[in-house]
Amino acid sequence: MNKSVIIKLQFALSSFLVLVATIILPLIIWKLRLPIIESTYDGSAPNTIDSQPFEIFGFFTTIILVFIAWLQIKQQKNKSISTIVPIVLPVLVLLNNLFILVETVHVKSSDFMCYENAARAIINAANPYTGTPPCYLYPPLSAQILSYLYQFLVYNPIFAFADDIKAWTAVSYIYQCAQFLQIALAYYLTFLFVQDLKIKKLTGSFLISGIFLFNYPLVRTITFDQINLWILNSFLLGILLLRRYPFLSGLAIALGTHIKLYNLVLLLPWIATKRWKAIIGTFVGVIAIVSVQTNWFNDWSLWSQFFSYLSNPEKPTNYRNNSIWSLVFNLVKIPNKVLHLDILFKLVPIVVTILTFLVSVWFIIRFIQRKQIYDKIIKNDIAEIFYLYGNSIDAIAFILLISPSVWEHHYVIAIPLALWAVITHRTEHSLAVYCGVFLVFCMPTSEIFPFSFHRLLGLSILVYFTNPNFLKNYFVLKSNT
Repeated sequence: MNKSVIIKLQFALSSFLVLVATIILPLIIWKLRLPIIESTYDGSAPNTIDSQPFEIFGFFTTIILVFIAWLQIKQQKNKSISTIVPIVLPVLVLLNNLFILVETVHVKSSDFMCYENAARAIINAANPYTGTPPCYLYPPLSAQILSYLYQFLVYNPIFAFADDIKAWTAVSYIYQCAQFLQIALAYYLTFLFVQDLKIKKLTGSFLISGIFLFNYPLVRTITFDQINLWILNSFLLGILLLRRYPFLSGLAIALGTHIKLYNLVLLLPWIATKRWKAIIGTFVGVIAIVSVQTNWFNDWSLWSQFFSYLSNPEKPTNYRNNSIWSLVFNLVKIPNKVLHLDILFKLVPIVVTILTFLVSVWFIIRFIQRKQIYDKIIKNDIAEIFYLYGNSIDAIAFILLISPSVWEHHYVIAIPLALWAVITHRTEHSLAVYCGVFLVFCMPTSEIFPFSFHRLLGLSILVYFTNPNFLKNYFVLKSNT
């Protein structure tokens, strides 16, 4: 083993140990109740929890981020804007998201309470998918992990949380730490994604930082403790690993699938392009996790309960829900208030089915166009990126367009689509592309029909202007440089 590999391994191990210490130490300090540390939000007010471990985590994390940035800047031989800004920007972005996380965690969101109640149900051998409508809507894995985490914190002698409220606060704390790490991972993976598109490091840093800073879906994800960052990172890993490590790409999608079924959509382009290793990796990963979940295929109760829920999934009709279902339903609801023709509501599933079919045809045509262009250009790395990344980006957009429920936070997974559009678009399409990005990420929600469907409109704009025929010149030019 050469010296450089040993150094990288040592750095990875050191980073892991620092990471563990950063997460575990706040819990230990919190239990010690040191007189030099207080909590303004101590959990005594209704619907609040003790914020102390979160604030200590914020303190340690800030020190570590600044220290890492200082080390990186110090190592730069040529200290200039082009070398220093890409180091400083991610730190500022992460600190901004750390602000939001630390300042909002003292109140458990309604969404996190769904996860917690599902975990409690699993601990008590009850059905986590109960309720009308059900509150916990995902495959069993997330709730199972929270239930295991609770039991670990209660029965492990290091922590031994005897107080049930404190134990669940600790579970919430670790969940929030994981959320922050997912933001950091998303920034890093997104940076790798834009680097593959052959743009300068400084330009890429500004683009990514901009979209992570002015991102209402991301703020919503943090404040409502949503799981969409995990889905985003699963998609990004699936895309980035596909060319060189297809089996690992499949494993990443398998993990994401167990958190939310969205990620399975990547199997569509993989099957069409015969990416068999990635497909095998997905099935191996899915089955491996299921085997552990079901006690080696002996207990299918949670999965049967999930599939029972899935037979009648959530179809919200709130104005803020930007699904095709919600749009069509509300287009019918408003005239119905005047005409009182309830029969119009029977047309909603028919119209939605037709629109879903048309969207599917649209994406099939795009796939065919992309394949025809790919067959005609020089086969190299940039051509592979045009073909494989383009198919994957389309898959993400497709699942957002056809899903029966698309809340604001779901649009976090559209970050790769936005960057793909901004980087590869034609100059004459600039205004439209930037408007699409603004509509998806920058506008706060206002439930004013039909203006509340601005994210659906923005998504459609981005999809239209990433038509393969529009983008081919960018990739042909890059392949020749």
